[in-house]
Amino acid sequence: MLEQEHPELVVSEMKKQVRTGKVFVDWSQNDEHKTTVAVYSLRAREHPTVSTPVTWEEVERALKKKDANLLVFEAKQVVQRVEKMGDLFAPVLELKQRLPDLKGVAASADAKAEPTISIAAQAEDEPEDSRRRAVKKAGKRPRALKRARKV
Repeated sequence: MLEQEHPELVVSEMKKQVRTGKVFVDWSQNDEHKTTVAVYSLRAREHPTVSTPVTWEEVERALKKKDANLLVFEAKQVVQRVEKMGDLFAPVLELKQRLPDLKGVAASADAKAEPTISIAAQAEDEPEDSRRRAVKKAGKRPRALKRARKV
């Protein structure tokens, strides 16, 4: 719907050439196998956990202990956390920002003659085995950090 109403601003196609200078709506995240949900939502799993905001100290502690389960919370735990720590997500709801005019940003990007490519875009174009070799060469991320990002 957004894409139909604002085709110059919004796109849902994954090809990076089409996404440049537009807001990308990733509809593929709306799938039963995905666990990305809104804050404080129960994940649709047999044993549902809650998408919970955490502090940087909690992330660092989980990483130090190499235990991503320190960042996994059930409903009762989340209620206790909010009672004890307050709503860690509240500042996001109150933050006021002015977003740049996308048309202006796209126009200034088009005006630059030098073609640039982001690291993410390069990775998207590389064959899977090349990425694996690059990760292996650079050193793997700690397992706890990988899991912490899923929380």
